[in-house]
This record gives sequence, C-alpha cells and structure tokens, in this order.
Amino acid sequence: MNIKFYTIILVTSLIFISCQQHSETQHQKTTADSNLVTSATEHISSTETENNNTLPVYGNLYPIEIVNPDSEDVFKRYGIEFSGVCYACDLAKIVVNEHTIKLVNVCDDLDLNEMALSTYSNKGNKILFTTKSQKFILTKITDTPVYKLEITGEELNFENKRLVTYYTDERIITQFEQHDCGDFQG
Repeated sequence: MNIKFYTIILVTSLIFISCQQHSETQHQKTTADSNLVTSATEHISSTETENNNTLPVYGNLYPIEIVNPDSEDVFKRYGIEFSGVCYACDLAKIVVNEHTIKLVNVCDDLDLNEMALSTYSNKGNKILFTTKSQKFILTKITDTPVYKLEITGEELNFENKRLVTYYTDERIITQFEQHDCGDFQG
C-alpha cells in the first residue's frame, strides 16, 4: 500500500512539474498577451470592474471539486478533481483569450478544442463568455476564489475534455487540497 501511495504522489508531482515547465516556456507568449488583457480590461466600465471577481477577464480556469464539504477553509473544502486525472485523464481546463475559448485536456496541453469567442462580460459575481453556440456562465461563490460553471446552448461533447461544476484560477491551484487516488490499479 505504501508503494501505491508513493507512486501516486510521484505521478502527481510529475504532472505538476510538467505543467510548470510548460508554463515557463509560454512566458514570452503570456507577456505578449498581457498587453491585450490590459487593453481589454480598460474597456470594461467602472461598474463592471467594481466587483469581487479576482479572475482576470481572460485567463485559465482549472477544474476542482468539493473534497471536504464540512471544512470552512476554502482551500481544504475544494481540491483538485483527481478522478479525471487518476483514472480517465479526461478533464478540461478552460483557457480564454481575446479571441477564443479553448477546452484543454489537463494531462495533455496539445489535446484541445477551440471555439471563437463572440462576447464577454464581467458584472457583479458573474463572468459570461459566449461562442456561436454556447454561453459559459461563471458565478463566483461568495468570499472564495471558486467559480461555478453553467453552460447553456448546444451540448459540448469533446473526447477527453470533461467539464465539471467548479473551477478556479489556475494561478492558485497549488493552494487547494490534494487527495490521493485511493487504490488506483492503473
């Protein structure tokens, strides 16, 4: 059992290290995109920016789940959604930039589906992104960095890109609870 536990910890660590290395190689692109983010956020009226959303208008959203419903600490209550990482590797993170919404497999950044972004708005506790066929509604859960995702419109069915109910800003994902995969035999 200890070997399984250490194997799971090792695999999880490698996934996070791999993601961090990929993040470093994307630094130049991110720096260039940050100018677009700055100019886009300047166009939002003052009433739209006077809200509690800490998520930038454009950014990366990482899937999480409720792991300890009794905890009052948000970082222990929610955690990384490991069922899709340990067993199926089928979770989607959501990457939004000025022109597109990308559903990206959390295990493989090259496995993605891209949709043209029609509009966005950031008002109160809601962030809305629309495409030709869907509306993505992110509702901030009070006093947390957690967003509840709702999608209206045509159903999305992309292989290995399962969407979940809760997401958070990818920049703070390491602060959330991590739990092992149990008796995973794969």
